[in-house]
Amino acid sequence: MLSLFFIDRVANFTDAKGMIKVIFDEEFEELKKAYPHFKDLRPEEVRRHYFAKKKTAVGEEAIDTHIEDEAKTVADKEAEKAAFELIM
Repeated sequence: MLSLFFIDRVANFTDAKGMIKVIFDEEFEELKKAYPHFKDLRPEEVRRHYFAKKKTAVGEEAIDTHIEDEAKTVADKEAEKAAFELIM
């Protein structure tokens, strides 16, 4: 199953109480009732594949793909490419 949706800000999906993150988690829990093969998955396991991430000194950080290409580092571009390939 492939889902595609557009968001206004990465933070709405990546922040601890991001509106889209909260809605995604609630809807995924409901979806699991209809699709038993999802029963052992946690929403955060599914969500982690939606955005490219880069390692930082304190963990991982989502890469905002809205940033203009000239402002992205090589690591940012590589992380984006890896995330797109994983999703596809």
